[in-house]
This record gives sequence, structure tokens and C-alpha cells, in this order.
Amino acid sequence: MKNMVKTKSINKLFVLTTIFFLLTTIALLPKSLISTGLKNNNLSIAGVSKKDLLLETIEQKYLRESPTPQEVEEGELKGIVASLKDPFSEYLSESEFQDFQNSINQRYEGIGIRFEKQGDAFVILQVFGGSPALEAGLQKNDVIVEVAGESVANFSSDMLATNIKGPENSQVKLKVFREDEFLEFDIARKKIQVDLITKEKFDDKMLITISSFGENLSQNMDVIAKDTLNDKDVKEIILDLRSNNGGLLNEGINISSYFLEEDSVVVIEKSKNGEKILRSNKVENSLKDYPVTILVDGFTASASEIVAGALRDNKAHKLVGQKTFGKGVVQQIYNLMVVCSNLQRRNGSAQVNKQFMKLA
Repeated sequence: MKNMVKTKSINKLFVLTTIFFLLTTIALLPKSLISTGLKNNNLSIAGVSKKDLLLETIEQKYLRESPTPQEVEEGELKGIVASLKDPFSEYLSESEFQDFQNSINQRYEGIGIRFEKQGDAFVILQVFGGSPALEAGLQKNDVIVEVAGESVANFSSDMLATNIKGPENSQVKLKVFREDEFLEFDIARKKIQVDLITKEKFDDKMLITISSFGENLSQNMDVIAKDTLNDKDVKEIILDLRSNNGGLLNEGINISSYFLEEDSVVVIEKSKNGEKILRSNKVENSLKDYPVTILVDGFTASASEIVAGALRDNKAHKLVGQKTFGKGVVQQIYNLMVVCSNLQRRNGSAQVNKQFMKLA
């Protein structure tokens, strides 16, 4: 941890040094040139763009390796979207977009656990069946205290997940606290595919758990709906949407359709182009006649909130648990290759890398 703090201090020193040299460069220019650039509101000084001045200063003064042209471009694109000051809008490179898709579809390379931050502690909520974590001996309620020999005390949840995940067959060392002792585990990472939807019967109740609204979820839902209808002992359904961060809106509409009358209002979208009403579809194995209880928590977000709200508003089904995340916006993926194709038809030819932008 001391090394991490020291590194942060050094980084701050380098940034301050860079800014100092940049300001010194500007200060040494003739005042007439500086004032001209400011007066005309141009992003240049003495005919040289501020971007080029900044990159030149970094090249000459920054101690570590300078960014590549591709890294600079990526930074610019991320900066443009960041200027929207919208937490749900971001620019994604091709690799980041692939990670995003894997997240929705619950595919990744890691050890197979679900955890959450409770106060200052990272607590394991679930160890997936057949996972490396289960084989190694990790258990529910274990508290993660170190990863790869480094304390997680100052980690965010995203930082911890990133450090635990890694290439298939690589090793990760975890230290956990269980009851009254510390335990260490060396675990080989593997490809993990979490079931998007599962069912489990308790007496006369069918528990349906959805972990994410990923691709082809509704196909699996149809199988579960059919099994539920064929089991005459089932009198009630519990729909568990806890820790479900959402996913594909169309799959949210499809899942809602199993519990609603056909053509019910699921969600109303408002955009620059006006208002759009999205309604439930006709399904063969409808569960609309069952009483449903929906389990939610603070991590129930996006498509999960849409489903929960639609079932409550249309059928007065009961929501049980904690206040949901409260996202309130629908995100859309824009492939810049498609945008470029449209520009080509209007303005001639152009070339771009395959990149994506996620907008709220």
C-alpha cells in the first residue's frame, strides 16, 4: 500500500511538472501572440494548436513514455463524450465494447464469484457451481482482504473485479477472512459463463432468478415458463432481480411480456425525436395469471427497473427489498463504422477504426 501511495505522489509531481513547463512555454511567447489567440477564441497560440503544444511538451519533458498517436486519439474521443458530463454516456474502443458485451451476457475469464462492497469490506455473495473458486474452496460470506498480495482496502468494486479477472489459465492469489482466521488461495482463472436465468422450486412457489438481460434470454425464459405451467403444484412466482444491472432493452420487453397482458405499456421513451411507447408482445407460455413477487435491491438497475416497474404498474405485483438504483435513462449503442458509412454516402469516402459510443 505504501508503494501505491508513493506512486500516486510521483504521478502528481509529473503532472504538475508538465503543467509548469506548459505554462512556462506560454509565458515566454510574445504577449501580442497570446492575446491574439485568446481574442479570436482559437485553440492555438502563434498559429500552433494547443494540442500540438501540449504533445510537444509531454514529448520533451515527461519522464515516462509518451502516448502513441492511437492512444492520443482514443483520449480525444473519450474526452469529447466526457464533455457531455453524463455518467451514462461514454466512448468505447473495440476491446472495451467486447468487454461490455461480455458483461451483459455474463461471459468473462476469472474465478467465478459474485461479491459486493458492504461498508469497507468486500463480501462474497455467491460462488458459482463448477467454478475455479468453488474448486479452490472459497465460500459465501468470505471477506476478500488481499489480491495478488496487495490490500484491497482502498479498492473500488471495479478495481477489485479487474484485478481478480485475467487470461484463462493464469493464476491469481486471494487472501480472505473467514470466521476468525485468514486463508490464502491460489486459483487458476478459467472462462466463466454465468446462467442468465435459473429456476428453483420451493413448495408451491417457483423462484425465477435473472442475473442479466443478455442475448437470447427470452428463449431460456420460454423454457422455464413452459416448465412452470406444466407443474400444477406451482401457485406463485418469485422473480429475483437483485444485483441485476440491466442489459438489453428488447429482452426486458420480452421478459415483461410473460407476465403481462398483450399490448400492455412497458415503458415510454422520450428523446429528441419525440415519445415512443414500447408495449408487451404476445407469448405462447404466458405466466400472467400467477401472483408475482419481485425481489429488488440497490443494484437492480436499467432494464431490471423497467421490468419491475411494468409488472407493478400493470398488475399491482409486489416489490420487496431495497430502493432500486434509479437510472431513469435508456442507453443506445452507436457503431461509428455505421455512422461513417452514412457519412460516406453524403460526403465522399472516409476511414475509421471499428469503435463504439454508448449514449444515454
